[in-house]
Amino acid sequence: MARNRILNQLLFWAALSLFALTAYSCSEPASPYGQTEITIEALDASCTEVWLELKFSNLIQPANVEIRQNGVKIKTIIKAKNDTLLLLSGFQPEQSLSFQTFILNEKDEAVKGSNQAQITTLKETSQNFTWQTWSFGEVGTSTLYDVEIIDENNIWAFGEIKFEDSSVYSYNLFNAVHWNGQEWEQKRFNTFSDCEPAQSAYLNAGATRSGQKIYFTNGNFLGVYNGNDVQIDCSVAGILVGEIFGISLKNDSSLYVYGSRGTLLKREGKVWKDFTRDTDLRIQDMTIVNNLRHKRTDIFGIASLAYQTVSPKIYHVSEQDKVAELSIGGLRSGADDIASINGLKYYVVGDGIFTKSDIFNQKESWIKFPTGSIARYYSESVDAQDFNDVVVSGSFTEIVHFNGLKWKNFIDEMGFQNGSFYKCKIYKNTIVAVGYNNRKAYIAIGRR
Repeated sequence: MARNRILNQLLFWAALSLFALTAYSCSEPASPYGQTEITIEALDASCTEVWLELKFSNLIQPANVEIRQNGVKIKTIIKAKNDTLLLLSGFQPEQSLSFQTFILNEKDEAVKGSNQAQITTLKETSQNFTWQTWSFGEVGTSTLYDVEIIDENNIWAFGEIKFEDSSVYSYNLFNAVHWNGQEWEQKRFNTFSDCEPAQSAYLNAGATRSGQKIYFTNGNFLGVYNGNDVQIDCSVAGILVGEIFGISLKNDSSLYVYGSRGTLLKREGKVWKDFTRDTDLRIQDMTIVNNLRHKRTDIFGIASLAYQTVSPKIYHVSEQDKVAELSIGGLRSGADDIASINGLKYYVVGDGIFTKSDIFNQKESWIKFPTGSIARYYSESVDAQDFNDVVVSGSFTEIVHFNGLKWKNFIDEMGFQNGSFYKCKIYKNTIVAVGYNNRKAYIAIGRR
């Protein structure tokens, strides 16, 4: 009997334990995020903004996610479903920041935490530039259309510079100038070939990565100077429907040329591929972007007809050479140049200065800075080496610079000129702008 009583007691307590466990399981179900992992990475920062990449693994249902900055809650994402790129703003320059994310349960309790991500916002750059200008040309009209900075002592500009002489043309034409750190050297690339009868034709554009090879064009050929000899590639002339106005170098063996009537071609090695668009617009500029947002190399082109009320176009060329047209919501008809910082911020200039964070987001419009608040006149060119170093140039030889917090216009200290800067570039502490002034080729260099 005693033995049966003990056995019955054991069975009773076992049943009671099972009932309690079952009741607990019904009232406290296992978290659906038990196998979910959440990580955060600080991709980049400007002076006032931070880009955070939030990633999930094994996320089986949407999650509410809390963002903490230096241990304090600043934002909650409701029902996050996928990896997310966050743009946070309102910070100060040189501010050290730490971010962490937490998955919340239905009681808004943190059940899963991420790693911590640290980043420091950028310092605003100096705008204390000292400017120096040069003019070239003696007869007719001389103009420079393009410029490349290899370093502060190695700068190339391309165009047409005419000097008087006794030839049948009454002038001697140079098509490039080179800054050697001390002075400008006038250069003449020999362009005589099957597709160009002139010994020294004017040049629409030039491009170089290291200075060892310099590419140039007068609109219907591609030339390359290797430091000793010039080679002219005429094979592109048979493909063109328009005129080449620009060259973008992707790497040592791959480049793009672009121009009027939608001209867009790629040369891979010695083989040309034709991606010309069916449009009357001129592709004014192309920029090659190391895109941190999408972890790839992107190419963007801006097409328009300057000074005409025709809607512009933006083209995207993928790594697989697929060409797509992107949204232009918010842009004006005049759009002459495009630049990007790491695929996280974009600028377009022309009839104003416009900016956008995600160029692929059709719901996000281009935002125009108030007219006259930055550039007073039409803008021709934009270049950016970081969020805190952006330069714009344009009509009446206007140059403006953004240092991460504010814009500065240099037209008052440089003087209002009867001309235009068609192209500007920034490299470290040097800005170079080229164009024309009073029928002469004109160059400005700003150093800080």
